[in-house]
Amino acid sequence: MSIAVLGGGGHAKVVIDCLRVNGTEPSVIVDPEVSSVAVKGFEVVTESVFEERFAPGGIVLVNGVGSVRTTGRRRQVFDRFKMRGFAFATVIHPSAVLAGSVIVHEGAQIMAGAVVQPDAIIGNNTIINTRASVDHDCRIGGHVHIAPGVTISGGVEIGDGSHIGVGATIVQGVRLGPDSFIRAGAVITESI
Repeated sequence: MSIAVLGGGGHAKVVIDCLRVNGTEPSVIVDPEVSSVAVKGFEVVTESVFEERFAPGGIVLVNGVGSVRTTGRRRQVFDRFKMRGFAFATVIHPSAVLAGSVIVHEGAQIMAGAVVQPDAIIGNNTIINTRASVDHDCRIGGHVHIAPGVTISGGVEIGDGSHIGVGATIVQGVRLGPDSFIRAGAVITESI
């Protein structure tokens, strides 16, 4: 199956590397800023050119749009292409460690060195970034970004659209509502 990466910035580079170490490469990069795309060595097309050339069912998508403070743009890209009938691949780096009972939903990405423990659920289009740790029985909603180095203790629930900043720590049993923003390095001990 052919793969298209949506977006051409820094997160797209990480996703492409993850695809490569899993033995595949994208056929095309889709980015509205074709002239300023950060990913080199691949054909880059606009969204309209992509839709002229590829139909749902003939190609699978990988969301290369990252997030800084908000996951809104990443979510919009995912929702827009889902409404058109496209499917998203789940991408898991081979150095990530996932317990056998973990559930990973469509389009989620689990990056290098991440650890996800038993009975955790990872929602649609969610990023578990480099060296993040998600412990047992966590419920991570859709369109969430768990930034590099985040530590999440057991039984934590994180609502859809949340952004957890680099190196943050969330203690056992905390619940974060939808669209929560946790700054880098924060220690969260109570539900928000």
